Amino acid sequence: MAAVPSDWEVTRRSDLTVGDTAVPYRAALNNGDGPIDLSGSTVSFRMVLLSETLEVKIGGDACVIDDAANGLVHYEWNDVDVDTAEVYAAWFIREDNSTGATERIPQGERYIRIRFAEAL
Repeated sequence: MAAVPSDWEVTRRSDLTVGDTAVPYRAALNNGDGPIDLSGSTVSFRMVLLSETLEVKIGGDACVIDDAANGLVHYEWNDVDVDTAEVYAAWFIREDNSTGATERIPQGERYIRIRFAEAL
């Protein structure tokens, strides 16, 4: 499998510390027209190693919706999510519970860049 294409846009950069599970990953999901209303939806988080292999680190674990009307969510880190100092590409998937339709956020050829560094 090829690496994330070089023309993909990074929409957000996050630098985190290996082993730190205390602070959840928070996001405000929007589609360019404003917040995405998450009422009647579930949201999952995906993260892959930003390399030639695109090894899956998080395959679609559930997020907590904090404020559906304003698109606010968070993902609670698990120990295995934060155990390696690497750079990852991540995104959210919103699924409409009534229709099953899905939406990738950020949309198109964009992703969230997350870097885990060793603790000092």
